Amino acid sequence: MIRIVVFVGPSASGKTTVRDKFDFRKIVTYTTRSPRSGEIPGVHYHFTDRESLMKLNEEGRILEYSEYNGNLYATSMDSFENVFKGDDIYSVVLDSSGARKIKVLYGDSAIIIGVTAGRDECIARMQSRGGEDNDLRIASFEKELQEACDISELIINNSQKYWNTSARLISVIQEGILGQKR
Repeated sequence: MIRIVVFVGPSASGKTTVRDKFDFRKIVTYTTRSPRSGEIPGVHYHFTDRESLMKLNEEGRILEYSEYNGNLYATSMDSFENVFKGDDIYSVVLDSSGARKIKVLYGDSAIIIGVTAGRDECIARMQSRGGEDNDLRIASFEKELQEACDISELIINNSQKYWNTSARLISVIQEGILGQKR
């Protein structure tokens, strides 16, 4: 039975946007980057500093972490504490490395969904939300796209021209995952 839905894909492909369209409980991950405009601590990320995050890791409280464009992103062991208690389905946005680790640890209880959009559209999204690391994110687009395609069991095209199709697909996926509990 699927209990964890992992979303992966290139920067600005809409991973969090797609994830938020599902009616699953969210696993909030950690990051050492600064919050973007509109991001709320504890809702979008647990914002912390590198030293604190590495201390959590040394204490064995981090399930996985990776570095992306000079910032750390991590998933805590605590965040998975309730995954197998009760009937809730959980979702999390990770990079490909983190998604692989979750799949190894949880096997068929986890499904990896890739989210993609066209390169130019992703660049426009990055520029519209600001950030000082856009050049690094743009440079890694092809690599991130390939990694997401390599590990994803399903891919959703989140390009604006496919939003209606994506919405229908999301509905079918959610119904199928939630229907497994019946």
